Amino acid sequence: MIYTETEEDALESIKNSVRCILITPDSLGATFLPSLYSGLKPLSNLNSAIVMSSNSNKTKKWTNDFEIIKAIATDDDSLLTATVNLSNEVNVCNVDKKS
Repeated sequence: MIYTETEEDALESIKNSVRCILITPDSLGATFLPSLYSGLKPLSNLNSAIVMSSNSNKTKKWTNDFEIIKAIATDDDSLLTATVNLSNEVNVCNVDKKS
């Protein structure tokens, strides 16, 4: 896990290596995700994001625009479930690539 202090540092980390990001609070995601796609070279290494939200209905309104959002977590249990599901998807993809 990489922790950054600024949006600029986060963008640089994502461009360099990150495959999945957790966005919290969800209000940050509404501005951060569009900045990933506005005028930047496509980030081919970034393939998923989980948004931690206290109001999933409100969050669903803006996340529908981004297919990179794989889950909206509302508590620790749903965050753990979303993380495990993404991990399993990655493992399946890796096995398929080796075949």
